[in-house]
Amino acid sequence: MLADRSVEAELEAVREHAQLLRQLGAKVMVYGECGQLPGETPLDEPISLSAALSRVSLAAYCHKLNTFADLLLRDYDLQLAYHHHLMMLVEHDDELERFLSHTHDNVGLAFDTGHAFVAGVEIPRVLHKYGHRIRHLHLKDVRPQVLGRLYRENLSFNEAVRAGLFTIPGDGCIDYAPILDFVRDSDYRGWLIIEAEQDPAMAPPLATASRAYAWLAHHLSSPSSSEEYAS
Repeated sequence: MLADRSVEAELEAVREHAQLLRQLGAKVMVYGECGQLPGETPLDEPISLSAALSRVSLAAYCHKLNTFADLLLRDYDLQLAYHHHLMMLVEHDDELERFLSHTHDNVGLAFDTGHAFVAGVEIPRVLHKYGHRIRHLHLKDVRPQVLGRLYRENLSFNEAVRAGLFTIPGDGCIDYAPILDFVRDSDYRGWLIIEAEQDPAMAPPLATASRAYAWLAHHLSSPSSSEEYAS
């Protein structure tokens, strides 16, 4: 929680986890900012209470992230992958742009297609401008009817997820063509993490994961997603 504490304190907080990742041969640590969040159970608070990046000094916060990322790389050979997230400090398009423009390249990105779309992030622009900083890629889709309810009814994040906000790639309203083209044509060689985030009683995990894998494999095998995606 670098928004609330020092680099030294944060390094101590992640020390055991970082050591474990290094021992396992991992090269990336995904990092989510949990400081400055609203209420005791932030993900149960209305979406309108989302923490704004303006709550902290951007220069000071990004300086701490730069230092933290440098030390993770030096001491553990781990690349930092910062996860932008609904309800957290770096959420909306303008926040993500300001954050990335004030941090250096050692501060990598865990880019989440679902969180990006819901927060109004211009996905093709981020992939084009900051694709070289993506260290982890989380792939999910968004159901438009639940997205409408999220803001219209001021739902909490957890209420929206339980209502089915997220689904697997290809099942929602995200235009996946630029995302697929990025995976195919860029230098990204990290993991593709498919996330369903659904009630397992409604979406049996094995069948859902298998369907998502088949969809992704099919579309990545085509030469260009702009035409193939519609099929």
